[in-house]
Amino acid sequence: MGAIWTCWLAVAAPAPADDPASDADERGTMARRVRVRVEPAPAAAGEAQAQADAEHPGFARVVTIRPHQGATPADALGRVLERVPGVRVRSLGGLGQFNAVQIRGSSPQQVQIFLEGVPLSGSFAGLVDLSAQPLEGLDRVEVFRGYVPIAFGGQTIGGAVNLVGRVHDGPPQWSASVGGGSFGTREVRGSGSVALGRSPWSLAASLGYAGSEGNFPYFSDGGTPRIRTDDRQVRRRNNDYDRVLAQLRLDGAPGRVEVSQQLRTTWREHGIAGMAAIQATRARQNELQLRSITRVRVTPGSSRGPELTWILGLGAERRHYRDPLGQVGTGYDDERSWSFDGYVSPRLRVPLWRGATLGIVGDLRSEFVTIDERNTPTDVEVFASGDANRTRTSAGLGVEIDQRLFRDVWHLVPAVRVDAFDHRFAVPMGEGESGDQGRDGRDVAVSPRLGTRIALAPSVHLRGSAGRYFRVPTLFELFGDRGFVRGNEGLLPEKGWSVDGGALYDWRGRLASFYAQVAGFATWSENLIQFVRSGPAIRPINVLGARLRGVEVAVLVELFGQRLDVDLGYTFLDSENRSPEAEQRGQPLPGRPRHEGHLRVGGGHGWGHGWTRFEPRVHYELEVIGGTSLDVSNRYRLGPRWLHGLELELRYAGGIHLGVSLLNLTDRRTTSIVPAAGPPDPIQVAISDFIGYPLPGRSVFVRLTVDGRILMN
Repeated sequence: MGAIWTCWLAVAAPAPADDPASDADERGTMARRVRVRVEPAPAAAGEAQAQADAEHPGFARVVTIRPHQGATPADALGRVLERVPGVRVRSLGGLGQFNAVQIRGSSPQQVQIFLEGVPLSGSFAGLVDLSAQPLEGLDRVEVFRGYVPIAFGGQTIGGAVNLVGRVHDGPPQWSASVGGGSFGTREVRGSGSVALGRSPWSLAASLGYAGSEGNFPYFSDGGTPRIRTDDRQVRRRNNDYDRVLAQLRLDGAPGRVEVSQQLRTTWREHGIAGMAAIQATRARQNELQLRSITRVRVTPGSSRGPELTWILGLGAERRHYRDPLGQVGTGYDDERSWSFDGYVSPRLRVPLWRGATLGIVGDLRSEFVTIDERNTPTDVEVFASGDANRTRTSAGLGVEIDQRLFRDVWHLVPAVRVDAFDHRFAVPMGEGESGDQGRDGRDVAVSPRLGTRIALAPSVHLRGSAGRYFRVPTLFELFGDRGFVRGNEGLLPEKGWSVDGGALYDWRGRLASFYAQVAGFATWSENLIQFVRSGPAIRPINVLGARLRGVEVAVLVELFGQRLDVDLGYTFLDSENRSPEAEQRGQPLPGRPRHEGHLRVGGGHGWGHGWTRFEPRVHYELEVIGGTSLDVSNRYRLGPRWLHGLELELRYAGGIHLGVSLLNLTDRRTTSIVPAAGPPDPIQVAISDFIGYPLPGRSVFVRLTVDGRILMN
């Protein structure tokens, strides 16, 4: 149930000076470096996307945050990511509740998430709670599908997400915002940044609070789907949360050295409401997270020189989970856990021959988790304390050659990573989970990959990639949480091959721009880890073989200087279970929709100047999901769902921003299950993303933001 961590850093590759494509390429690369250091990424989505496409051979999607901050709650990073083709966000229901991301039909554990070069996901759960990563302080989000740079590691079977922070530039800035909405949702935030005198250093700080009661109405079938007499509308209970986040960031560029230091502290207390039919009224969890991220980059004195980057991350987390009535899992629970992790990664880029750069990435990470179980279930045959100390150390080395041929007509990036894992999971007799079989062991994996881009014309590129990936089970999957999730200590590591290929079109004019991506993809997995229902809880199992394939389409249109914009995405996914069990073989994998589509269209226009300037904007959103199986045998399939949303914004004088967000306009709370056997009548159920956790109906959020620069001008 708890969240954990992940992150990445991209370093631009300079072209050697003797490249005929040459000085112009070098000047462009250096300009990109300066822009990354002193100013945010371009506000226009198309410009940020074009920059990412030029630097990476695979299918990357960049989402700039500033256009979404006016009307979108700060806890809604998941909503922003859902607009990326191939990406699906699964939620426990309601603003601020747990969110996890899937890419191209992967599991959430297969997607690695990074923040400024430091991985956020860890050994305990392998998941990052997107609701605990606020939009405040972020500049952009980069989503990598298919080819994943070696800096992300070898466990990125599904892909990688990179959260990039905002760097202060120019005069002092500060802002304050307050917001509120349906179901007791509220937030208040303040932030400021300033250059430290005439030095090359800047300081930024932010402090924010967010919370919600989460008491939305939803449809309940009373736990009896085929008996309609007990169907009713009930209100969600124990779905509240409160969270405080403090951030401090120092950036500087003295000489050829660029330094960034971040400190983040997050505290959250929240309820765990449980499944729709039987709500949990007393299950709670609180978390305290501390994280430090340091990045030092030494740039070369000339285009021929090497570039070295050091990234250091330190993190600590304390969690307290309590279920005194045993309402969420299989028994009552009072568990305290502490986790600590350290991460260090040197990264070197060295010019080789004409148009080629060698990249070498090393990383070392050590994670320690200690669990203190205060209550022991009395309904098990073998007693155990539940206490355990578990450690995992991982080391990786990756090599990548970035080769640009024929004046960058052909971009070729072969790469390979070697990752080693040392697991210390064994516990003394009588400790750990009941019947604990935690073992010490080691794993070594080699992950080759290849990405390529061919420019057919300045605006038309062909792209493709292939790679092998490897993921070790998390402690969450191996040992469960003594509650809703039962562990499986016999899990094997996941392995898989992935390939993709497609085309990209990017055209820019004075009054309009058009961007499109079309890609086909396929993944073959061995020992895929899949969660299935086991009585009142869920349990992970290895699916011996699985295949995912599909097509994704993305279209971005900007007209008249962003006065009108259209963002369209669609993903078709065909999944197949290749396990030997007769009832499962050939069936789709559960929780992977066959069709997903997203449309966001809107625009605005400004009038006047200075204190008389008004700029209204409006955006309409449509989300469509269909063809979702609920079980490994494909006996139950969800009907399609259509969700509509609307955002209204008013910007006044360039510094006062009023935003209104309306979600699920039609207040749709139910969908239908179509059973493959038994009576043919469809069964009405609550709309949910995560195994029986319902999602809210119509909701409204209003946010007012004041930019301090308007008062100083």
